[in-house]
Order: sequence, then C-alpha cells, then structure tokens
Amino acid sequence: MNKRQAIVNLIERRGNGYTPHHFDLTQRIVDRLASHYHVGPDQVEDTIGNHFLYVNFTAPGGNAKGFSNKTNKSGVTEDEFGIIWDSERLYDIGDWAMVDHPIHDLSLSGYAFPDGTGEGRYLDAATQMEAHPGRFNVLLMTGLLDTCWHLTGLEDFLAAMLEEEAIAHRLLDHAVEYIVNVIRGAPPQLDAVRFLEDWGTQNGLLISRKLWKKYLEPRLRVIHEAVRKKRLYVMRHSCGDITELFPDIIALGVDIIDAIQPEVMDIRFLKKEYGKDIVFFGGIGTQSTLPFGSVDDVIREAEETIHALGAGGGYVAGPAGAISTDTPIENVASLAAFCMKLKERGQ
Repeated sequence: MNKRQAIVNLIERRGNGYTPHHFDLTQRIVDRLASHYHVGPDQVEDTIGNHFLYVNFTAPGGNAKGFSNKTNKSGVTEDEFGIIWDSERLYDIGDWAMVDHPIHDLSLSGYAFPDGTGEGRYLDAATQMEAHPGRFNVLLMTGLLDTCWHLTGLEDFLAAMLEEEAIAHRLLDHAVEYIVNVIRGAPPQLDAVRFLEDWGTQNGLLISRKLWKKYLEPRLRVIHEAVRKKRLYVMRHSCGDITELFPDIIALGVDIIDAIQPEVMDIRFLKKEYGKDIVFFGGIGTQSTLPFGSVDDVIREAEETIHALGAGGGYVAGPAGAISTDTPIENVASLAAFCMKLKERGQ
C-alpha cells in the first residue's frame, strides 16, 4: 500500500493499520533537515516519510509570475492579481508578506479581476507529481476570504463586509469565478485541493459566524461542488480557534481539516464531537512544544495527540502548521523518526 492509498483509506474510513503523517515545512527547515540527514533538499520529504505531495498552479502558460512552487529567497514578485509579495518571507515562515495590493480605499475602478482561465497552469505540477509517484497529490490554493482581502488589505475588506456590502459581494463573486475556473483545469493526477485561509484567531473567529454564513458559506458550497466534479477531496486549512464552525465545515463536505492548534482548541472535544465526520490533520503544537520543548516533550505530546485524535482512525499526524524556523532540528527529526516507527509497527 502506497502513501496515496493510505490517505484515501483514512478518508473513506477503510482502515490502514497505522497513522499516516505529514509535516508542513518552511524552506529554511527543509534546508536544515537536508543538512541533518546529508541529503538534497528535494529528498527531505521522502526521508521523513511525508504522505502528501503539495503542488501549485501558475499563471497561464506556466509563467511563474502567477502562483508557483519555486522559492525565491530574495526580492519581490507580482502575481497575476497585481499583488506585490516579499518572497523572503516565504523562505523563512512558509508564507508571503504582502508589500502592496492593487485595490485601495475599496475603489474597483479600472481593476481587471483575473478569471482563472488559461492553459498551462499545471505544467510545473505535472512534472512534480511524475517525479514523486505514490504520494497523495494536493493542490494548494488560496481560499476565498484570503483571496479577497489580499486585493484590498484586511481592514478594508472586513469593513466592506459591514459597510460596503455590494463591493464585498462583487469581490467574493469574482474570487469564486477565479477559483472554480482554476479547479476546472486540474489534471487527473491530483487527489485533493487544500484551501489555505484563516478564519480564526487565538481567541475565536476572525469574523462572526453570522457573517461567515452570509458571505462565505454559500460560495464555499459552489467551490466544493467544483472540486467534487473533478472527483477530488476537499482539504481546508485554518489557523486559530474555529471550533464554532465545525458543524458548518462538516456540512460543506470537507474531508480533511487542519491545523487543529492545541494551544487554542480542545482536541479531545473535537474528536469526541466530530471525529466520525471529518479527518483531522495536525494537532502537535508549533507554538509551544516543538519550538520550546525537549525531544522527550515532543515525543510525549505526539503520543498523547495520536492517542486522542487517532483513536479509531481519522487522523493524519503532524505539526499544527508549518514548523517555525527556530525549532531545534533534533525535535523535528525525532518527531519524524517516531512517526515512521509507528508506520513500521502498524500503529
């Protein structure tokens, strides 16, 4: 059984005999692990036993001006939306720092929203999937809310949801069109789409559940339907405490949810209430134990988390988000070794 089949079995509740694992890594952590294992950076994920293979799409024609899986350690880049990003941040924390956005003061005059069509968006992805057979192939895609606020800035878009509803709806509808069109062009080798956006903070939701259901829920249903039409699974990422949204997330047919931050969420409550309906991914503290604990602390938390979230299946073990660059590499390597031993033992 390869890693792809192990994840499919988990989603379909067919049983695996072991708990799959995956670590989200910044490029700097990849380079540090490569040095630790004495392998090339492109061999790190196989070395630590990662089950997912993340791939990206680009602007039409494979132009890396769009969303690319290539890491640039310096300078800035402009994507097809006209958003300016500082790519150094991608190397260090696994995310882009927005330098500027194309829509200011909620003025849409003169702005041409890309519609997501165009050939050649998956050229890099196809090459990557061919080079790494047997993994569960996951397309990374910026989610609906984040697509919109990246265009306007966070404060302006949140204000629009309260005071400029017509503008908020217009932006969201354009974002849905873009996302659905990109998904329609997805190649058959893909297994899932993982939508990356944050609905939570350390203390609860970023926006109220009422606003989430008004603006996002009906559009998320359309997006998920497009994913299903391609016979793909739906993965969702959100940092923060999104416990309040779990019934809605499940009703929308999400198959896998992360990051399940133990610092702000009750993982045992989540498993008890929702463990039969959704697969959890993550849960091992990246704000606490991994960066600040000892190796023994890390293994102890991993054992407790796998016991709590993995009982009866339905869990992909891993850190609750990308491992921060200041994490002791011994902690990362020890956690990887522990997870791979579980696979060998059939646990």
